[in-house]
Amino acid sequence: MNPTPRALDLDRGPEEVGIFRPAAYLLFLLALAAALACGVRKPPAEAQDYRALLGIEVESLRLSASDMVVDMRYRVLDAAKAQAVHKKGLTISLIDEATHSVLKVPSPAYVGPLRQRSDRIQEGKVYFMLFANGGRVVKSGNRVTLVLGDVRIPGLTVE
Repeated sequence: MNPTPRALDLDRGPEEVGIFRPAAYLLFLLALAAALACGVRKPPAEAQDYRALLGIEVESLRLSASDMVVDMRYRVLDAAKAQAVHKKGLTISLIDEATHSVLKVPSPAYVGPLRQRSDRIQEGKVYFMLFANGGRVVKSGNRVTLVLGDVRIPGLTVE
């Protein structure tokens, strides 16, 4: 008769278990304690309500110019807070969440950045930004993240 190897023996008694089961419980308790010690973290800026932070609301993201441009329209809710969005030199980009492609606001030499800027921002007015969609990477239905300086606004859908 060929004896079964001990590693495959499923009917071991409690005296044969040794330290493996208590060690597994101890490992589980340590992992649980570590998870609880992390506590609740403050959500990052992108998870916060960007409307309250920036004073704007994204109204639409649409493809334009034979899908070579993404046209973003946003409404100013709070003129004082929206000043940050209209600052000269603000880093602005649109990131496709599927391909991680980064779209920038083009800045032709004679025209300047293709985004609306104003020193006198009006509440309730709709402003625009245009993003170059070279290679037609972003398509209708894609989800994108808008980056305005340090603030990220994820989950926007291109119409």
